[in-house]
Amino acid sequence: MASAEFIRVTARVRPASTAQLRIVNVLDDKTLCFNSSNPKYFTFDSVFGEDVTQTQVFEDIGGRIVDGCVDGYNGTIFAY
Repeated sequence: MASAEFIRVTARVRPASTAQLRIVNVLDDKTLCFNSSNPKYFTFDSVFGEDVTQTQVFEDIGGRIVDGCVDGYNGTIFAY
C-alpha cells in the first residue's frame, strides 16, 4: 500500500429489477453516467458493473485494505 494513497472511492452498480429504469450506466472502469435530460458524469478510483460478484469486489478492494491493516495501516470499508 503506497503511503500517498489515503482514500479510494469505489462504486458498484447493483442490478436493476425489471420494474426499475436503467438510469446509471458504467462507461468504463472509472466512470459512471447518470442518465437524465442533463446527463451527469462521475469519476471514481474504480467502478464495478452489475455483473461483478461480491467475491470479485472483495478481491480487488477488500483484500488490499486487509493487507494494509496487517501491515499496520488503518483501513475502513463503508458499504451502503
